[in-house]
Amino acid sequence: MRGRTHAIALLLLATACAPATAPARSGPSAPSAPARAENQVIRVAQTGIPASLSPEASSSNIPFFSALFDPLVTFRKGFTVVPQLAQRWEYRDGAWYFTLRTDVSFTNGQPLSVEDVVFTLNLIAEKNLPQRSYLPNLSGARAVDATTVEVTSRVPDVTILNGMAWAFILPKAYYEQVGQREFQTRAIGSGPYEVVEFRPSELAVFRKKPTHPFRTVTATELRFQTVPDNAAVISGLRTGEIDVTSHVTFSVDQVETLLRDGVGIEYLDGAYVFALASQPENRERNTPLTLKAVREALNYAVDKETIARQLYRQYGKPTGQLTITSSRLWLSDVPPWPYDPARAKQLLAQAGYPTGFSLNGIDFTPTSVNPQLVLALQGYLKEVGVEAEVRSYEIAVFLDKFYGRAGQSKSDLFVFISGDANGMGSVLRGNFACDKRGYEVWWCNQEFTRLFDQALAEPDDSRRVELQQRAHRALLADVPGIFLLTTPLFVAHGAKIANVELTTPLVYRFDTVYRVQ
Repeated sequence: MRGRTHAIALLLLATACAPATAPARSGPSAPSAPARAENQVIRVAQTGIPASLSPEASSSNIPFFSALFDPLVTFRKGFTVVPQLAQRWEYRDGAWYFTLRTDVSFTNGQPLSVEDVVFTLNLIAEKNLPQRSYLPNLSGARAVDATTVEVTSRVPDVTILNGMAWAFILPKAYYEQVGQREFQTRAIGSGPYEVVEFRPSELAVFRKKPTHPFRTVTATELRFQTVPDNAAVISGLRTGEIDVTSHVTFSVDQVETLLRDGVGIEYLDGAYVFALASQPENRERNTPLTLKAVREALNYAVDKETIARQLYRQYGKPTGQLTITSSRLWLSDVPPWPYDPARAKQLLAQAGYPTGFSLNGIDFTPTSVNPQLVLALQGYLKEVGVEAEVRSYEIAVFLDKFYGRAGQSKSDLFVFISGDANGMGSVLRGNFACDKRGYEVWWCNQEFTRLFDQALAEPDDSRRVELQQRAHRALLADVPGIFLLTTPLFVAHGAKIANVELTTPLVYRFDTVYRVQ
């Protein structure tokens, strides 16, 4: 056993050989008034881009969808909500009222109206689109007058406002004209760019429109391209063939190498990595993961401290929670699970698996999760007799598995990255509530759902935080999977690229980015 553990340590060490040096929160210093280059085509590399232009495809990829669409609101730093399509809002009698701008049009010249907002929000509610992760209680919307939309929720929900940062508004008339399938590749929106070329999962080219009423962008063209290999991304940043990255997972070694080469690095502490034992799939297959003692054993089996130190150094920390340190749901008295393989084997034996067992796989996408972390997880599980094949998926297939689309389902363990992306912990409610259907129920804990819903309706902020934290504790007590690490979000950009701004985890865009001479 000691030899195997040593081999795992060597595997991790191979990805982290240089001494730790903290990356600057911004890249190389630009002059106080840098001259902008004539060429303002910005080339964005992602490990994988969506297979659809419609935000119906994903609840993430904000930089990608923001080029084409506008949300009702967005965030500044610290989750401060600021206007976008909605110029003001009010919460009264358990409902939200949004007053819209009247100077916004879609690419085809059709004015954006309350009908478009109502159509989009009802589509999210009725079709359970991915945005439901941030609007879990949304029940519908209706037009009050020519500029006002009433948004209702299944239960009173003061967090609806924050979830609207993901509510990219679709053009109702055009969408219905071309149909949902055609819209995926011929989408139009009200954002500052229009599509000039799209190859699903490979390339999307967005060209700047002549004007936009409230967003000022500099780049004349944004080119999002899939670059699945990190070595190619790093090479492209060095040579200038890639200007900026989005949804690319870098190891700390790679970050430090890029910094030495003059590449700029921006980062935020903003996510946790979790290996979900998806409740519906495991119950259907009657796997050992349906037993809480087994799930506890797997937490003891993984040396998270070593993984964090070797892969992320000072940027990654072991965690025993389903949120991040900046979240209002963070529990300061909940430590990570300790590494105790003897205890893991003891629990497995008590559960009826003294020699271990096999799982049908561990799913992940390198777009968001470091492959070395998943290989280390696989190795530590093997140490206690649990065998599982690691399966890597490009982002489009991974999202289909994530949302149960196209006949896809999760393997016994499903490694994903998440966080508190709207400042209210809504994604936790969206992912782990009991009142969803079929594949959408990843885990059901009735006490968590009850307490969290009480929190959503609570107008007093301190009381709401208390209820949300109690809900979080109830979910943690269920041990819905293997708690791993909190990790940073890195965005790399070339030395000639200025004004890359990260505001909050997941919600950032490239409006301010430009190329200097």
